[in-house]
Amino acid sequence: MKEKIIQTAVDLVQEYGVKFTLSDIASNAGISKKTIYKYFDSKEALLRAVVDYVFEDIRRQHQKILKQDLPNVEKLRRIVCVYPEVIRFDSIKLDKLIELHPEIYARINAQFRDNWDLTFALYEECVKEGSIRNIDKQYFRIILLGIFDQAIHTENHEETTNACIDAVFDGFVNRQKGNAQ
Repeated sequence: MKEKIIQTAVDLVQEYGVKFTLSDIASNAGISKKTIYKYFDSKEALLRAVVDYVFEDIRRQHQKILKQDLPNVEKLRRIVCVYPEVIRFDSIKLDKLIELHPEIYARINAQFRDNWDLTFALYEECVKEGSIRNIDKQYFRIILLGIFDQAIHTENHEETTNACIDAVFDGFVNRQKGNAQ
């Protein structure tokens, strides 16, 4: 039942943003509000569970990428471009989340800021094998966070993210024969 409540909340966030009530959840899930309160003591608690659910989806995608037969640098590129499959973000909903539930946004921000172990481990593997230059991992992280922060405010943020990540990985300098200086 807890998963059904979370999934219903995800569906409502997807459709309406965070401007829904626990009554809306109950109605859409075909349950009573009392049932929701068995699992979540507030809308904020439910939104925290939604955030955890979304980031668990991202972690599942990362694990699928790691199992693919690809060069490490391609795995790294794909991992840093992952967006959740269970929900689609947009800047309007994100801005409303920041306004109405800053503590939930802080939880999202903390996930982006703090969960870099897998990415850094793969980054170090790429450096070790020579597929990428060795720069300070924190610079790499800052660049990627900057891309995500700006890309979310574009209409096609996933496409924007991928294009920016490609530019970071491939560089801006055209190194084709005859063009190198």
